[in-house]
Amino acid sequence: LLPLDIGFFDAKGELREVRQMIPHDERSVKSRSGEIQFAVEMNQNWYRDHGVKPGAKLDLAALRAALKARGFEPRRFGIE
Repeated sequence: LLPLDIGFFDAKGELREVRQMIPHDERSVKSRSGEIQFAVEMNQNWYRDHGVKPGAKLDLAALRAALKARGFEPRRFGIE
């Protein structure tokens, strides 16, 4: 029901692109790149409003720690 944006990140945690997702549209939203490891959905325009542009990086160490703290194995999610 919510309009979302999806950020596509590569294995190094670098944002490659942001695409819009439209409520009730069941078509897949795919990255233009074949090197995507992570997809992070946020409220629409969140990336723009927060100045997060392609080239920005995820803190993979923090993500790994957050997964471990919640009892998940990071490798299961592609994080070494």
